[in-house]
Amino acid sequence: LTSVSKDRQAGMSMEKQGIRGSTPRGCRGAAGASTGAPCLISQRLACVLVAVLLMATGSSRATPTNSECLECHSTKGEVATNAAGKVVSLFVDEQPFKASVHGDLSCTDCHQDIKDLPHAERLAPVQCAGCHDDVGKQYATSIHGVSKAMGASGAATCSSCHGSHNIVPVKQGDSPVFKLNLPATCARCHNNPNLTSEYRMKFPQAAEQYMESIHGRALIKLGLIIAPSCNDCHGVHNIRRSVDRDSPINHTRIAGTCGKCHVGVEQTYLKSVHGRLLAKGDPRGPVCTDCHTAHQIDTQAGGGHHKAASDERCGKCHQDRL
Repeated sequence: LTSVSKDRQAGMSMEKQGIRGSTPRGCRGAAGASTGAPCLISQRLACVLVAVLLMATGSSRATPTNSECLECHSTKGEVATNAAGKVVSLFVDEQPFKASVHGDLSCTDCHQDIKDLPHAERLAPVQCAGCHDDVGKQYATSIHGVSKAMGASGAATCSSCHGSHNIVPVKQGDSPVFKLNLPATCARCHNNPNLTSEYRMKFPQAAEQYMESIHGRALIKLGLIIAPSCNDCHGVHNIRRSVDRDSPINHTRIAGTCGKCHVGVEQTYLKSVHGRLLAKGDPRGPVCTDCHTAHQIDTQAGGGHHKAASDERCGKCHQDRL
């Protein structure tokens, strides 16, 4: 991060240097929020003094505490520009962080390259895999992880889905990856025309189409938690392209994926002429998505049922019988 004031970073060391009293009285309210520009100026002057003293004495320091980090990062509106040129907030709301799944951790448990204050202007990305090893390995082989490794700065990372300083349990209702919230979370990227165009996503309207499908309406509008969300078909941390043979949406595995919910229908399909053709390894064997589509299953627009479009869909293979 390039635009953080070094003098403000130095101010995080005041408490350990025993000169916390140099912060003017009344600078912060009961919640720790800044009360005005004069206070900020005074704080910055104190930060400069602390930095000078530290350089003059060359004293060794212990790992910074959370309270020291919040001396700067509790200021709302503080922003910086990251390496990708994106303006990001440096504000950390202390209360949501304490209530998060990581509330008992220290800032430096995740930001491990911070050894002293003031810290470097640009920090290394947080490596969640340091603790979440198994999940990290799955992500590394996923379409998101592989894209990121190839230099795609817009590829989803852990924080894109889970958040950063306010991560809560997956089954908690306000989690962005709670089942009812997941479609909207995925849609932040998969319904973004800039991203879908830049990365040439095969189905740029998938998120919007899902919302209007029978699955989306059942989950989002009716609250039926048993209805499939994005992860039920695509996976979670190990999402792969459809051409990958291990992907649950690969052509040869779609019947099995749909069959996790539609057990009886899957057995009927496997015995049908279509299922037997696929079992022989013939790629022409149609699967669920060839007839029902992937994200537009029984949408209200277009008749409300797949039978209304059966002539058009069956005709793709059986033109001679229309």
